[in-house]
Order: sequence, then C-alpha cells, then structure tokens
Amino acid sequence: EGDNLRVLLPELKKVMDYLPEEYEIFVVDTQKALDDTEEVCKENGVAYYNQRKPYFGGAFRDAVAIAKYDKFLILDSDGSIDPHSIPKLYKKYVTGKYDVVIGSRYTKGGKTDSGKLAIFMSWGVNTVFRIIIGTSAKDISINYRIYDTKQLKATKTTCDHYDIQEEVLLRMK
Repeated sequence: EGDNLRVLLPELKKVMDYLPEEYEIFVVDTQKALDDTEEVCKENGVAYYNQRKPYFGGAFRDAVAIAKYDKFLILDSDGSIDPHSIPKLYKKYVTGKYDVVIGSRYTKGGKTDSGKLAIFMSWGVNTVFRIIIGTSAKDISINYRIYDTKQLKATKTTCDHYDIQEEVLLRMK
C-alpha cells in the first residue's frame, strides 16, 4: 500500500489536525514487508508496525493492542475511503449515543467503485449480518469505523479474516 499511503497520509494528517483531539496515526503492515510502506510512514511521521499474526484479523488485533487513545478510528489504506469524510463520522461519534460509528458506502453521500455484482453480493452479506447482529447499520462489512477503544480492547475476537468486523460488532453488542 506504499503508493496509496503517499497520497492518503498527508491528507489524513490534515483532516486529523482539524479535529479537537490528540491522535496518533499508525500503520499495521503485513508480517513481512512487501513494498516501501515503512519508508513512506517515516517520511510522513507515522508509526509503522508489522503485524505479528497473519491475515486481516491478526492486523486488526495488533492495531487494537497498539491503540492508546479513547477513540479508535480504523480505515483501509487502499484509497477507498476519503479522509475528508472523517469529521462527519467523528461528529456523530462524539454525540455520545454510540459505541461505534460506521462509515457506509450505501447511504446518502457514500460511494463505491465496485461493480454491480460486487455491490449486490455486499448488500446481501450486509443484510444477513444486520439481521443476525440486530443492527441497523447499512454497511457492516466496511473497515471504516470509530470505536470506543476501551470496549474494543475488552472484546475478545477469534476470526482471522474480514469477518472479524462483524464478529466485533456481535461481541460488543
């Protein structure tokens, strides 16, 4: 993700500097580096970690363990999330009504570059999991969320892949 981070990190820092919170940006990379992500992080003053356990679930658990502030914002570094939408997510979170706020591709203002088949499949998976978990969130398969860090750290997860996103919501509930 080195190439994506060259674009994302400076924009992310600008957005985060706008918010009235102390923050730390860090990147959890693959167990063994595949590109220049570490150098890009250094160039941007961002902490860099290699994940200790494999798969997305391992990276997610490592990120949670590293987190030190009371709010935990997570997003992919693939360029699919516009960092300029973070203030809107943050504003909703700080109302105190929610333990997690999820950005969505499937609500007003949301977008995706996925094809129609991928959108249909994602919609189906999201619908099934929404029913199982008992949530009204429209997009529970996206990795763009703000959590209460204390609750997130207390949540024990076992899933190794992207299903950890749904597992975390179920266990927090």
